[in-house]
Amino acid sequence: MDKRKIIIIGPAYPYRGGIAQYNDRLAEALKQTHEAIIFSFKRMYPSWLYPGASDKEVGMAGQQTATRGVIDVYNPFTLLSTIRQIKHEKPDTILITWWTLFWQPAMAFLAWRFSRSGIKTVFICHNVFDHDGNGLKQAVGKKLLSTADGYIVHSSTEKDTLKALYPSKPVLQRLLPIYSQFPPPSEALPRRAQLELIFFGFIRPYKGLDVLLDAMTLLPDSTNVYLSVVGEYWGEAQELEDMVAQRKLDNVELVNRYVSMEEAANYFERADICVLPYISATGSAVLSLAYNFNVPVIASRAGGLKDAVTEGKTGWLVTPSDTKELARIIIDRIGLDKKTMQNDIETFCKNNDWLGMAAAIADFTATIKKA
Repeated sequence: MDKRKIIIIGPAYPYRGGIAQYNDRLAEALKQTHEAIIFSFKRMYPSWLYPGASDKEVGMAGQQTATRGVIDVYNPFTLLSTIRQIKHEKPDTILITWWTLFWQPAMAFLAWRFSRSGIKTVFICHNVFDHDGNGLKQAVGKKLLSTADGYIVHSSTEKDTLKALYPSKPVLQRLLPIYSQFPPPSEALPRRAQLELIFFGFIRPYKGLDVLLDAMTLLPDSTNVYLSVVGEYWGEAQELEDMVAQRKLDNVELVNRYVSMEEAANYFERADICVLPYISATGSAVLSLAYNFNVPVIASRAGGLKDAVTEGKTGWLVTPSDTKELARIIIDRIGLDKKTMQNDIETFCKNNDWLGMAAAIADFTATIKKA
């Protein structure tokens, strides 16, 4: 295969979260056979839009891919300078991160300008439409999405959506690769019950934490199950504490902050099952992270989650918002030895690594023809 230059536009280190880690890992994998450069951000979000304590990563080393922090939320003219810099690089393909409505107009503008210049542009759609998006947001998103020459998605439902909107445009569907960059556990956290559950990541309404807490109230013997809720709540801390207190749950631990990779490894090492009770979903980096630590999942039969779970082998699926079914699955897992599922999870990880993802993207983008 000819060596090509591939540009990625989107968040990267030192920004935090699954999408920044995704871009870093993808760029590193692409570099094995191609040249890859990330064009990232000087500043990403205004404080009113990002309720977390910080949008910067802590407790990890930066990745090695050439990254240029050029786009500034407070200065739209940086988009023009970004275009000039990227054109100077003479890339073969530009991969543009597509995830939240706040950045979609800027990303669509970049795609439109590059496409006019004859450069292939592909949206990596982590969410085709915003989580919790209303009709107006979707209408705007549909218009902006049309500026790309092709799309990369991580779930069958997202692929179906795009093929219905743009039947003539190519779409690559591939599961999220495994987030294997996390360090091994450094500490054995004390167990508190026969079954240790973890709910991990940014806490937002669509992720269904309230559904999981309601299911916890239905367990007949709470001493056998303990839940760790580990992640930053996008709201007032008291609201999260009230969610637990109002249900009179004394077998729930709240770690309401963004934890480092090192801490995350320790929490997953203790967990027997990771629970993803999402009300709606596209894909989930948390699921990939759980598999990295050989932790099976209980996940909603929603969006891309159902594509990534093999019943009884890597986890179990539950109807979204069905608290009784979720409680029953949890009860049936008491006494589970997660090691019995390790071989199937490891096979999934081997089949969904970053080198495979990079090769699939390189092959896919090579087939896209500019009009």
